[in-house]
Amino acid sequence: MNPIMRGWLPTILTLVLWIGDARGAAPERLVRGAGFRKAWDTVVSAHVDGRSVVQVLEHFCSSRQIAWMIDRRLDPDQSIAADAPLSPLSVALPQLLNSIGAGVVVIGSNIIVGPQEKLIDLRTLAEAQRVELQQTTLNIQRKQTLAQTMDLSWDDLAEPRQLAEQVAQRAKIDLAGLEQIPHDLWSGGHLIGLTAGEALTVLAWQYDLQLKWQEDGRASLVPVVLPVRITRSFTVPETKHEATKSQFPQLAWSSDGKALQASGRVEELEAVDQWIQGAGGQKPKPKPQKQPKDWRDRTFTLRIKNAPLRDVLAALKAQGIPLDWNEEALIAAGIDLKAKVQLDLKNANADELMSALCRSAKLKYEITDSNVKLSAP
Repeated sequence: MNPIMRGWLPTILTLVLWIGDARGAAPERLVRGAGFRKAWDTVVSAHVDGRSVVQVLEHFCSSRQIAWMIDRRLDPDQSIAADAPLSPLSVALPQLLNSIGAGVVVIGSNIIVGPQEKLIDLRTLAEAQRVELQQTTLNIQRKQTLAQTMDLSWDDLAEPRQLAEQVAQRAKIDLAGLEQIPHDLWSGGHLIGLTAGEALTVLAWQYDLQLKWQEDGRASLVPVVLPVRITRSFTVPETKHEATKSQFPQLAWSSDGKALQASGRVEELEAVDQWIQGAGGQKPKPKPQKQPKDWRDRTFTLRIKNAPLRDVLAALKAQGIPLDWNEEALIAAGIDLKAKVQLDLKNANADELMSALCRSAKLKYEITDSNVKLSAP
């Protein structure tokens, strides 16, 4: 099974339900770590159809208590005319945003949304400042303190320069260059579980600034130096040096004894590491896959509001429920496949699922050994 699809069992399916702003949630209620990864991989499906960027993020994030931020350079009111296919949120949301030239980057347990041409550098900037911090002459205790995470919350009309100053004060960082962040007013929001360096990076990056650490542990905000790159070493057999370099020609390569060094963005270097593991025969053995359960043995948690019947049936079938229906016969019998369906089930068994679905859709069902036959009453 594709790792990104593991969240499909037990079934968690969310269709169209436009609700309030996730940014109003208290930071302690927002998901982190494993909770964030579970929420990020929840399977969703929605018809966006002209909703704004902020509305889409409110919808997808608020019910899951995910912290998110929109880069100031992206218009939050820009409309998205696209659909999110039945897929994990980590796949569906980037697909929606791609239709307007925007993208998503995950920093810690935060979703950062912005123009694609700007987002591609964010993770690398965050990693670059982390590496620089480790290379300073600060003692180990001070480095450990700066590696601790914090939450940052702000109300509407907050000034980003003051937010950056607040982070520096809380972490006791001697920070220069704050005056380069211009006067601006932001909508309320959160950044959770980030180090001070990561938080300052996310704030400053939106003004084309980056955090630089000096050898003595002082720091400053400076204009982003392009191209944004970091260097990593890889242990590769010498016989595979050329093959590795030719696989990633866009990277700057050098040799350090038996090791290969590459300079590039974090995402590119992660791809190198994955390729080396596969090419070198070091790829971890996959765990034995469990035999899939009979769908009748599964439990289902569904929340569906005002979703077209046709979409609901297709979504359930895509999740392995062997629904069988004759669309022409249903239409001839007066069943409207565009009719809105509403369901709210938690840990329902197969019979409870089908009973609730058919009651809402005004259908009959019969569960057989091979499928579920749907028909008009």
